[in-house]
Amino acid sequence: IDYLFRLSCFYSIIEFNNQVLTHHIERNLVSCWLGGCELIKQQQ
Repeated sequence: IDYLFRLSCFYSIIEFNNQVLTHHIERNLVSCWLGGCELIKQQQ
């Protein structure tokens, strides 16, 4: 379940940032892996 959550989180952030600079994507992914996925989703 945790794996699927992280995978969906990964694709969600890629989709959200598909027009954003690469370093922004990397920073958001780091936040996701550290457990900040819900916080990032709330910012969309």
